[in-house]
Amino acid sequence: MGRTAAPSAESAPSIPGTGPCVAGLRTDEGAEWISARLDGTVWAAVHVAGVPLGGTVEDVTTEAVTAAVDLKVNGLLRLVRAVDSYLDRGSRLIAVTGNLGYDPIPEAVTAGVANAALANLVRQLNRAYASRGVTCHAIAPGPVDTDRSEERRVGKECRSRWSPAP
Repeated sequence: MGRTAAPSAESAPSIPGTGPCVAGLRTDEGAEWISARLDGTVWAAVHVAGVPLGGTVEDVTTEAVTAAVDLKVNGLLRLVRAVDSYLDRGSRLIAVTGNLGYDPIPEAVTAGVANAALANLVRQLNRAYASRGVTCHAIAPGPVDTDRSEERRVGKECRSRWSPAP
């Protein structure tokens, strides 16, 4: 699933029993769209949402923080609710979080706050779904280089903090 067709179409053929699903999770309508197209067990629902770094606490807007939390946290909630009735014992709910939720940097308020909240939500979901045999996982792979990465980078100082020490 993705916001645009290209990434979804590229990954679908490599995963048996899957097909592209283009939907956004910024609104409840996106979740409703997903749910309406499901017709069998969902064994894994994966939520990957990138947000801008956002700036420092001195200059970040509350609107930017709200938008980041909405996409990361509410986006996962929307996805979970969309697939809930299709989950079975052994299904997995997976959220790709960001390392900035665990190891924040000054220039990344929105990403840090949203990823910390997302990690907490995954723990909450794990408790809620454990009795059904559904497990929930947060994966924080570190910085991921995507077509949108350059938009989220703040400059050399930020990139150097993401790089391993020499």
